[in-house]
Amino acid sequence: MCASPQTHATLRTSSNIAVKIVRRKSFDRISYGTIQSLWQLSHASCELVFSHLAALRMIDTNEHSIQIFY
Repeated sequence: MCASPQTHATLRTSSNIAVKIVRRKSFDRISYGTIQSLWQLSHASCELVFSHLAALRMIDTNEHSIQIFY
């Protein structure tokens, strides 16, 4: 069984809000574990997590979008 490239990462907050970071175009694999760790450690808003990841160059804001589901 081959693992397919990860195209999105979904985070769920304690208030049951799911945050999905979606790959818009071809880009490096998103590290779900790192995203989840950052989310848990920072307890930040999804926008802040997204900007942190962009600053760390783990995601490219031109290549990824963020979707929020309530």
